[in-house]
Amino acid sequence: MDLKINQLVKVNKVIRNDGTCGGCSRGEEIAYVGLEGFICDIQDFLFEPVYVVHFMESNRRIGFRAGELDVVEDFDEETETWVKVEKATS
Repeated sequence: MDLKINQLVKVNKVIRNDGTCGGCSRGEEIAYVGLEGFICDIQDFLFEPVYVVHFMESNRRIGFRAGELDVVEDFDEETETWVKVEKATS
């Protein structure tokens, strides 16, 4: 499933600051597995999409690559409802 703005996503691995997070020490853990937030923006960094996720509990916005996020809920614009997304099992 493609990632898009307004989706509820979950972090799928521990993320440490690589020097691009303002106000954080380099190497500091800035996101942990299971943390949920909403995609609020999509930007490019070094020709790769970066998904900016807003975490409501901490009011922080952190950028992620697609492989670091799993979709939890998606907004269906036709029915204007939130739909849970089942993770595919292989």
